[in-house]
Amino acid sequence: MALKKNMIPVYAKRTVAAVFLVLVVWAFFGGHRLAHVAVELQAAPAVLRNPWVFVPVFLIGTALVGRFFCETMCPLGILQSLVNWIFHPKNGVRRVCTRLPETTAQRIVRWSVVAAFFAFAALGCGAIAYSVEPYSILGRALTLLGPYPLVVAAILAAAAVGSGRIWCNWVCPLGTVFALVGRIAPWGNRIGPRCANCRRCFPATAAKEPARDGKPAPDGIGRREVLKGVAVLAVAEKTTDGGLADIVMPERAKRKRSVLPPGALSRSAFGRECLACGLCIKACPQHVLVPSTKSAAYGQPELDFNRSCCPAECDRQCAKACPAGAIERLEGVGRLDVHIGVAVWDAEKCIRTNGTDCTICSRKCPVKAVAIVEGIPVVDDVKCIGCGICEHFCAARPEPAIVVEGLDNQRAVRRVGA
Repeated sequence: MALKKNMIPVYAKRTVAAVFLVLVVWAFFGGHRLAHVAVELQAAPAVLRNPWVFVPVFLIGTALVGRFFCETMCPLGILQSLVNWIFHPKNGVRRVCTRLPETTAQRIVRWSVVAAFFAFAALGCGAIAYSVEPYSILGRALTLLGPYPLVVAAILAAAAVGSGRIWCNWVCPLGTVFALVGRIAPWGNRIGPRCANCRRCFPATAAKEPARDGKPAPDGIGRREVLKGVAVLAVAEKTTDGGLADIVMPERAKRKRSVLPPGALSRSAFGRECLACGLCIKACPQHVLVPSTKSAAYGQPELDFNRSCCPAECDRQCAKACPAGAIERLEGVGRLDVHIGVAVWDAEKCIRTNGTDCTICSRKCPVKAVAIVEGIPVVDDVKCIGCGICEHFCAARPEPAIVVEGLDNQRAVRRVGA
């Protein structure tokens, strides 16, 4: 059977969409370099990394051919289209149905989300702002961050029971901006000039209200959009000792300032630019990066030295994985020359105060920043790079006696002649 010419663009779009979906998901599971390129072409990472190039590209492209990004490049948008196609396979004009005139409620919701998105982004609360950005949502779901797998499931369920990409058309701030720009697209998806508003594109009503002599059917065509609430489940972990003895397990240190990945040079800039997608957490070979649980930085990476440490031989896979440039790669600067925090010793928690001759922190330090002076550990703030080895191996329980406090402005030192 010959392929109809008017179906060639449709199949081309579907092919590009399938490739992007596979590559973006693959990037979270150690994918090829091409997978990371697909991630870097997502709207938010691309604009954050190079706004002077990608803002014109996305806006001009949308102004010419409509919401091409939502249809062929956005993984969450593609998943919604796929789910809707599975549950509504006979709806051949789904794209037209999703472009019916906006209701007042839809307009209020969309632009309220856009206003909140830009407000939080301007205030430096990137973790909150990007919680409604499609790539960030999918990334957090793939890293199993809190409720986000349930959020994605709810979005896809809404797409299954509704018409088209409900999240894109009601909530997504990128979808709202692209829809506004796409209205002028000369080659975008449009209702044909000969459309008689006959409702034949709606299977449930096609037989009830046919067109009458080419005149429009009575008013009242509408659509129901369902946004389901998501219940956030908190799962508590419990550690037992089997009833044989009292065991004091090491606990996560309480620090005043979280330690950011090496290359997140400015805490304020990192807060604005990090998408909290979790790709750096997946890429970390030491598994020391964890998502923050603080409200203003929810999902953004920080170091947990109870799990591991950030050693001198680290090649900063987190910076290589970051698609938005929030973690700078710092070419020519080794891990030993990136100072991300400073260790602080607590005499009340240290077992040396009880007479135990412990020297783990000084022996383990790779840069010799910790020394035992007159029986107490002394930290050299200039030498300390904040790798967390001393904290990770500290024998004090339940909390370590030496804790790394993160720097608000990391120090990247280039050696003379490098």
